[in-house]
Amino acid sequence: MESMIKTDLFLSLLKWRRRLKRQERWNREQLESYQAQALNRLREFVYTRSPFYQKFHCGLYRAPLREVPILTKSLMMENFDDLVTDRRIHLDEIRTHLKRVPKEKRYQDRYWIIPTSATTGDPSVSLFNNNEWAAVLASGIRSYDWAGVRIRPFHRIRAAAIVSKVPTNMTARVTGTIHFWWFPTLRISAADPLSSMVERLNRWQPEILQAYGGIASLLAEEQLAGRLKIALRVIATGSETMSRSWRERIDSAWKGCLFDRYACAEAGMVASECDRHCGLHFYEDLHIVETVDEKNQPAPPGEPGSRILITDLSKYTQPLIRYDLGDFVRTALDSCRCGRPFILAEEIQGRTREILHLPSLNHGQVVLQPSVFHQVLDALPINGWQIIQQEDGLEILVRKVPDDFSDESLVQSIQQAISAMGAIVPPIRVKRVSHIPGTPHGKTPLVKSNLRERAPLTTSAPV
Repeated sequence: MESMIKTDLFLSLLKWRRRLKRQERWNREQLESYQAQALNRLREFVYTRSPFYQKFHCGLYRAPLREVPILTKSLMMENFDDLVTDRRIHLDEIRTHLKRVPKEKRYQDRYWIIPTSATTGDPSVSLFNNNEWAAVLASGIRSYDWAGVRIRPFHRIRAAAIVSKVPTNMTARVTGTIHFWWFPTLRISAADPLSSMVERLNRWQPEILQAYGGIASLLAEEQLAGRLKIALRVIATGSETMSRSWRERIDSAWKGCLFDRYACAEAGMVASECDRHCGLHFYEDLHIVETVDEKNQPAPPGEPGSRILITDLSKYTQPLIRYDLGDFVRTALDSCRCGRPFILAEEIQGRTREILHLPSLNHGQVVLQPSVFHQVLDALPINGWQIIQQEDGLEILVRKVPDDFSDESLVQSIQQAISAMGAIVPPIRVKRVSHIPGTPHGKTPLVKSNLRERAPLTTSAPV
């Protein structure tokens, strides 16, 4: 049975890969025509099979996409059983399955499950049938194609992936599924000690390395110090906002090999860099991507949006129509010189959970995006940093600072940056540390709040 599943998945993967490569050669007009047709097919399917969407989009079945309401993660999970298009799927059964059944076994022998934990925000569950999961895998392979490394049968490439220790995490599940003989992958837990990672990587000698941005930066230090000795063709990062200091350090260790990517548990790979390194291309032949401002109006190119909305054109089991990813981005004014028809993001500027809220000088609240802190801290001669919002103020962790580094000057710079945003400046203290603490999954958020979670700034109305 398992061999049949793997064969079916492999054949679907090859089909998706050929399709994606063909679609990269489209012009913008062809892409938009395809999006319109694929969206119509998706909505026709969903409106006949999802009780949730029948109510949520009531009266809007033929309305332009921009006029239908936004789907949030909490709304999706509150209405999970009615949102999915297979009436045999039940959230309570999925949770029981995750507790009692081996992690590699599919739900109902049909669906791949990707849960997220409460440590990354609201917990959620994402489902994929075999064809949908093949699309996720093919989108991941596409990111390596764009980096100049062709992953194909009968051409063996050695890879390593530093992933969450949770086996159902998206990166762990993808690397576990795609472990074909021609793409052998060493999987290392992101929670392992750095010395252990270095030892195993030195023995394995991968050509491709996949890692969180923070861990990739630490490994770059080890490479520059001569303790890590691997010759990489590609180092693929993701799951964290890439700081300027991380990028510079990684590029110093492996010149031209860094390719940042943007993915999510709900839809797989959403965007990645190509070999021109001009930003991240959204995978618009798999998703319709909208960047909107605080009023949910389209954000002009070159200006930061307040959120990213995606409509997944390949996911029919658990449809995502105008789904709020909880991230914000600035799209580029110009297209990439590579000629691909996809929108280019200058950078993924952060996650909603990296936004801090401070009292305003004029009453109310001021929203501080991570870029406020990046502008100050990325320019400093330090080896790592993290902003932590505590009940009694902001704590700035700094790592490997030079002898003449002034904590007082850093505090003043942050105070000025916060004051310029119209916020009341809280108490700020600097703490020098030997390492920046990560989450249980091994991620190292640059900005985080330890305050009790607040409601989002805008939410969709309940059904």
